[in-house]
Amino acid sequence: QFDFQHFSIQQDACAMKVSTDAVILGAWAKMDRAKRVLDIGCGTGLLSLMIAQTHEAVQIDGVEVDVAAANQAQQNAVNSPWSDRIRVISSPIQQWEAEPYDAIICNPPFFQGLTEASQEARRKARQGDNLSPAVCCEQFDRLLSANGSLFLFLPTDQAFRWEPLFRSHHLHLTQLLDVAPIEGKAPTRRYYHLRRQSGAPTHKNMAIRMANNKAYTADYRTLTQSFYQERMWGE
Repeated sequence: QFDFQHFSIQQDACAMKVSTDAVILGAWAKMDRAKRVLDIGCGTGLLSLMIAQTHEAVQIDGVEVDVAAANQAQQNAVNSPWSDRIRVISSPIQQWEAEPYDAIICNPPFFQGLTEASQEARRKARQGDNLSPAVCCEQFDRLLSANGSLFLFLPTDQAFRWEPLFRSHHLHLTQLLDVAPIEGKAPTRRYYHLRRQSGAPTHKNMAIRMANNKAYTADYRTLTQSFYQERMWGE
């Protein structure tokens, strides 16, 4: 179990556990004008819960292909203060039919071609055998409204697989956040806010830990302080 300030995540039935990458995505995504949000591959329900905490009016659909994970995500939602605003559906995203959403958030499969994941559920969740970048972008295009926003992150070494697909589906960069594990190191994660409308995007950089003593940086603390419990910072 992973305890946040306002909700807890049970994750023993989920292949993909709570991660720093996902917490950054959930804390960074701002969708203030959204009324309906889709969480693709919702896993434990972490992103749905984070969005529910910070966006009071939204209704969230979490779609998860793995039945055990979907059941646990639903229970995590039921146990939260926002059970009336989160619905979890066990389905491949390709088969989910709904009106286009105001915002989509996704922690996508990105380990194409790797074989070290030993459990079948983890392979299904993250190797992308059945949900390639092309298929993901087709679903983003199908399920995002004309004025909608898309939020996701990728390993920086996978960006080349995805960015041409964003352009071909008319998903234009609005905000870009490059995240390094330690100050002075190269970024390893890239966070995207994409919209249908093109414009001048903003680009920022952030490190998670400081180089000198490995303590969490002020930027990371500020971004996530509404979620982590105080003991998280006990360094």
